[in-house]
Amino acid sequence: MCREFKYADLLDDEVFKLVFGQESTKDVMMVFLNQVITDRNIVNLEFMDKEMHPTDFRKKRSVYDLLCQTDDGSRIIVEIQRRKQDTFVERTLYYSTFQIARQVETGTSDYALCPVYVVNILEFTLEQTAGNPEVRTMFRLYEEKTHSLLTDRVTYIFLELPKFRKGVEDLDGDILEGMYFCLKSMPTLQEQPVALKHGVFDKMFRMSELLNMDEVTRLKVLDSMTTERDLQN
Repeated sequence: MCREFKYADLLDDEVFKLVFGQESTKDVMMVFLNQVITDRNIVNLEFMDKEMHPTDFRKKRSVYDLLCQTDDGSRIIVEIQRRKQDTFVERTLYYSTFQIARQVETGTSDYALCPVYVVNILEFTLEQTAGNPEVRTMFRLYEEKTHSLLTDRVTYIFLELPKFRKGVEDLDGDILEGMYFCLKSMPTLQEQPVALKHGVFDKMFRMSELLNMDEVTRLKVLDSMTTERDLQN
């Protein structure tokens, strides 16, 4: 089975956290986020508790794939969604509310919020972006007619991987396109593409190689990847 897959699937929860969500791989996450979030320069971040509980125990809790905070206080939620879900956009809105509400202390009149970003990595396309060929789309609160920005305190970013159609022969060293390619195609590769033999990609491929994982993690990831392949088939 190890011969069948050399590299692990980055969209697998366990693997994504391994490659992007550890202190030792924080540089990988910062490179990725700086490519995706274009209105700020992230020079440091810390990983936060991913489980959020509402104040009313009868309401649904929220568990993020990854939650980060930058040195300027910005909160960044990163979510992977493999299956299409009718209420996915609504779920994204719900998830963002926790990071907005948690910033306001009880009894205060200060509503100076730090920005909240929700980055969604999707293995399907959204109806809301039909006709838009861009892999990355960004949504904020704008006035309907003038399109003037109401606030930049909440931003929703969607990365629709099916819209990325470049093969390994089309890669030219562009970091964001390289990230898209790895997220979409890593388990199909048997070697690191020449165009991606630089910078942060070396660490991504090293961390993703199944033989570099401990046996427990490797077997768990292989089982998950085999199940996912069977589901897709």
